[in-house]
Amino acid sequence: MLKNSIPTMALVVLLATNVMASSSVKMNLAELVSRSRRIFAGKCVAAESDYVVAPGGVRLAVTKYTFEIRRALKGSLGQTLQIRQLRSAAVESGLGISKSIVAGLPVYEIGREYVLLLTADSKIGLTAPVGLQQGSFSVVTKGGHRQKIVANGLNNAGLFALINQSGALSKMVSGLPEGPLAFDTFVDLLGKLVQ
Repeated sequence: MLKNSIPTMALVVLLATNVMASSSVKMNLAELVSRSRRIFAGKCVAAESDYVVAPGGVRLAVTKYTFEIRRALKGSLGQTLQIRQLRSAAVESGLGISKSIVAGLPVYEIGREYVLLLTADSKIGLTAPVGLQQGSFSVVTKGGHRQKIVANGLNNAGLFALINQSGALSKMVSGLPEGPLAFDTFVDLLGKLVQ
């Protein structure tokens, strides 16, 4: 029994260490977009427990999320997308964004809308937002006019730092405040960065 648990514990520690190390690298929006393989706005329609088999036959607990794609911005996307992320317990935070106990790894709620900037799938089928909580934007409807706004787990802090673009993009970025942004403005900006 001890023989099998040592490789399992080592793999879990290695994965958790890599995830935590990734969360400490701050990126602006241009960097997040350039490192992402898939970008979309969509609604989480399912979340279920699953597992993947890692090297050495180790089974890792994951959550399989299904998203209804409402607006595809980058990558080859159909009407729905399934992703798998490491599973862990979740806690609630400020804007209704759930955070996992693994630092920076988001947890998605069924029925909620998101804008996600995702990495490519790993060899064992796992994915995550680029920059973890930095690349996962919760869409919230606010105010009497029911305006949709977006914010990531860092409340969009640093998204526009050091973006050196010219023309229309520079003008769009220079007038934007830190904090939640209007959904349409944010999606338009992503579209310009993807081009």
